Amino acid sequence: MSYAMSLDARAERRDRLAAAVREAEYAKAQRGNFFVRNYALLSKWWFEANLNNVSLYIFSPSGGVRRNAKRLCEWIWFERIILGTIIANCATLALYKPLEGRDSSWNKGLESAEFAFTAIFTIEFFVNVVAKNFLFGPPESDVYLRGGWRILDFAVVVGGWISLIMLAAGRSGSGVTAVRGIRAIRPLRSIAGFPALRVFVSTTLSSMSMVFDVIIFLVVVVAIFGILGVQRFAGKLSNRCVSASTMDLVIDEADWPCSNSTLGRSCSSGQVCIATGIAGMESGFSTFNNIFGATFIIYRVFTLRGWTDLMYQIIDATGASVAAYIYFVLLIAIGAVFAQSFMLAVVTAKYKQAAVLDEQRALDDVKKDPQLAPIVKAQSLKRQATVRVTYGRRFKALFDKPIAYMHTTAWYQSPLTKLIKSKPFEWSITAAILINTLILAVQYRGMHGQIEIALMNLNIALLSVFVLELLLKVLALGILGYGSDRYNVFDAIIVSAGLIELSFQNSSLAVARAFRLLRVLRVSRLVSRSKSMRRLLDACMDGFGAILSFTGVLIIFVFVFTVLGMQLFGGTAEFYDVRPNFNTFGDSFMSVFEILTGSNWYKLMLIAMSGPSGAGAALFFITWSFLGSFILLNLVIGMLVDTFARSKKSQGAR
Repeated sequence: MSYAMSLDARAERRDRLAAAVREAEYAKAQRGNFFVRNYALLSKWWFEANLNNVSLYIFSPSGGVRRNAKRLCEWIWFERIILGTIIANCATLALYKPLEGRDSSWNKGLESAEFAFTAIFTIEFFVNVVAKNFLFGPPESDVYLRGGWRILDFAVVVGGWISLIMLAAGRSGSGVTAVRGIRAIRPLRSIAGFPALRVFVSTTLSSMSMVFDVIIFLVVVVAIFGILGVQRFAGKLSNRCVSASTMDLVIDEADWPCSNSTLGRSCSSGQVCIATGIAGMESGFSTFNNIFGATFIIYRVFTLRGWTDLMYQIIDATGASVAAYIYFVLLIAIGAVFAQSFMLAVVTAKYKQAAVLDEQRALDDVKKDPQLAPIVKAQSLKRQATVRVTYGRRFKALFDKPIAYMHTTAWYQSPLTKLIKSKPFEWSITAAILINTLILAVQYRGMHGQIEIALMNLNIALLSVFVLELLLKVLALGILGYGSDRYNVFDAIIVSAGLIELSFQNSSLAVARAFRLLRVLRVSRLVSRSKSMRRLLDACMDGFGAILSFTGVLIIFVFVFTVLGMQLFGGTAEFYDVRPNFNTFGDSFMSVFEILTGSNWYKLMLIAMSGPSGAGAALFFITWSFLGSFILLNLVIGMLVDTFARSKKSQGAR
C-alpha cells in the first residue's frame, strides 16, 4: 500500500512540475512578438482542450452509453459486419453501368444501396466517436481522428453524404462526378480489416520519408528542364502547313509541325509553313508554350513512352536537331534513368530498413520480457496439441499402425537410395525431361498423321520413365520421406496429371483437353533438377507471405482506380467507341492495368483530356502512373531483394 502511495505521490509531483514548466514557457512567450504570443496561446488552449475525456462533451468514460459503445467496438462480429458491408459496397461499385446513364433503373437501384451503405458507415462512425472521442482527448486515450485509417473512414462518410445531398438536390455536372469519385476510395477501408495488409501498408508508409526527397528532386528536374524547354521551343510547335492559295490548314498536316529551316520539316508543293493558333502537338496538349505543357512532356519522357516521337516532332518544327538531341538525352539520363534508379534504391533501402526495425523491435520485446518467447511458443504448441487431441483420438487406432509401418526401413531402400541419387540416374531423368520439352515444342497445326502418332508414342514412353522414377523414389525414400520434399510432391502431381490425360486420350471432353494442357508443366521439372534454381524458388517461397500481402494491396489499389475511372470517364463521348475505355468494370480494369504497366498510358490520357474534363483529366492518369509504376512496382523489387538477402544469410548460417 505504501509503495502504491509513493508512486502516486511521484506522479503528482511530476504533473505539478510539468504544469509549472508550461506556465513558465507561456509567460516567456507573452513577451515575444505577435506570432509567438498567439502560437503559445493556441498551444495552451489545445493542451487544456485535450484534458477533457468526455466524448462529444456528452458521454463520460464511466457512463453506460460510452461503455456499451466500447464493448460494441471490441465485439469481433461488429468488425466482421463492417468488413462484409465494405465488400458488398465494393460489389455495388463494380456493378455500376456508365453506358446506361444515371437515370436507369439499374443505376438507381445501386444509388439506393449506396444510401444504405452510407447509413451503415455513419452508424459505425458515431459508435467509434462515442467510444473513443472525436478530436480532443488525453494523450493516452485512443482519439478517433488520431488514427490514419479513421481519417480515411471519416472522409468516406463525409464524401458519401455530400454526394447524396447533391444528388437529392438535383445537382449534376463535373462537381457531382468529382464528389462521387470519393466513393471509390471505400475499398481502401478493407485494408484495415486484414492485419497482414494493414501492417504491410503501415510499414510501407512509414518507410516512405526518403521517397518524398526523391519527389522533390524530380520536381526540381522538371522545373529546370521545363524552363529550358519553354525558353528554347516556345511557339515553335504551332507552325503548320497550309494551302498556298487559300491559306487553309491542310487536315492531314494538323498534327505535324513544320519549319522554314532547311534542317526542319518542309511542306509539300503548293503549301507554305506559317504560325497557326494550334498550341502544340496532340490537340495542343503537348506544348512548350507554358510550364504546364512542358511538365506533361517531361513526365512522358520520364516514363520512356512516346518520347522519340516528341523529339522528332520538335526537330521537324525547329530544325535544331543538335539542341533537341542534347535536351532529350539529358532528360532521359537524369530524369528517366537516374531518377527511376534512385527511386528504386530508396524504396528498396527503406523497405529493408523497416523490416530490420521490425525484427529489432521483436528482439527488444523478448529482451524486456524473456518469458515472452516461451509463452508464444507454448501457445503455438497448445494450438497444435488441441488439433491433435481433437482429431488424433478419433483416428488414433486407425492411423497409428500404418504410420509406424511407414517409418520402418526395408532392406531394399539403401541400394535404391544410392541409385536415385547417382549422377547417371539424375542425368537420365534430365535428358528425358529435355526430350519431352522438345516433343512439346515441335508440335504444330496440320501435322502429318504418322508424325503425330510417333510423338504420341514417345510421350507415352517418356511418361513411363517418369512413372518409373516416381515408383523408385517412393520405394527408396518411403511415402513420408518422398512427401517431405515439395518438389517431389510437385513431380507426383505432374505425373498423375499425365496418367489421367492418357486415360482420356480419345475423349473430346473439356476435362481431357485441360489435362492435355498440363503437359507443359513437365518443362518446369527442369527447375527442380537444378540446385541453384531450387534455392531461388525456396527464397521466393520464403517471401511468399510478403508478396501475397503486397498482391492484395495492389489489387485493392487497382480496384480503387478502376471504380474511379468508371465514375469519371465511363460512358463519356470521348470513350464511347474506342478501346481501351472505362465503360464497364472489365474495360476499366484493363485500362488501369495498362496504365500500371506503362503501355501507351499517355494515349488514354490524351483521349480523356479531349473531353469536358480538359487538362484536369491528366491528374487521374499521372497520379496512378506515378503511384503504380514508380512506387508500388518498385516495392516488389525491394521485397524480393530483401527476401533473397535474408535467404542467403540463413543459408550461410546453416
